[in-house]
Amino acid sequence: MESTQKELKTRLEKKGGREVGIKPVLPAYNPLEDHIVSFSMIDEDLRLVLYSLAQAVGMNIIIDPSLRDEKHLVTLKHLTSIMSLTATSSA
Repeated sequence: MESTQKELKTRLEKKGGREVGIKPVLPAYNPLEDHIVSFSMIDEDLRLVLYSLAQAVGMNIIIDPSLRDEKHLVTLKHLTSIMSLTATSSA
């Protein structure tokens, strides 16, 4: 009986050291959601609009050189920076 108890104890101790497969999940934080942007541009190049938005929120932006030179009317009122960037980039 004593040998059986020692064997069970040894098995339990071996199994107790297993690694748990759950990892902590950090909350998603986007600093562009902290800035509220409002501005309006009439008949301006989209590159200038994107540059102005980047300057307003203090971010770096890389503009694709193949972006067409088209004039746009842009009015953004009380939008977060990420919403403004999304709306402007889909224009």
